[in-house]
Amino acid sequence: ADVVGVAGDTASKVMSDTRDLAIGALRQLPVLRRLNDASTMARISLGGVLAERARTHPNATAFLYEGRGHTYADMNRRVDAIVRGLISAGVRHGTMVGLAMETRPSALTTIIALNRLGAITCILRPGVITPTELRLSGAELLVVDPEHVEAVRAEDAEIRVLVLGGGGDPRDLGAGITDLEQVDPDAVV
Repeated sequence: ADVVGVAGDTASKVMSDTRDLAIGALRQLPVLRRLNDASTMARISLGGVLAERARTHPNATAFLYEGRGHTYADMNRRVDAIVRGLISAGVRHGTMVGLAMETRPSALTTIIALNRLGAITCILRPGVITPTELRLSGAELLVVDPEHVEAVRAEDAEIRVLVLGGGGDPRDLGAGITDLEQVDPDAVV
């Protein structure tokens, strides 16, 4: 009887997962159709796709991280704020930016913000940032999460460092390091 119960539970779970997968696929069909219809010269950006999804499905879950859902609208607002912070730090279209962050929402939103600006992103190994890697990356600026500030400082990197993540509480990161969390997005023109 236990085997039958386990088999029934497993079959039920498989059916539920299959249904969820089918519903997810159906939601993606309009996007896939548009991509299929786009010319090979069409410019499609991750930042543009996010902005569109935030307009059309603001409360839908964009991604899950550590059990918490992040909506398209929330993600888009965060990307907009990061874009303004990056602009205030001098990032423009074509700026080479190194990114050394752990895999987390702030890394994803930073990549999308750099994409919106048209900056060139070179993803580096967080915590193991060497002067040689920085030189080879061609980065003019380096964006790190708070946990990796010391690694950059230890390497005595001669590059402008921007810190993003860890919330908006004031913190002393030392000379030559800009805390993007302290930038008021509404003050950036």
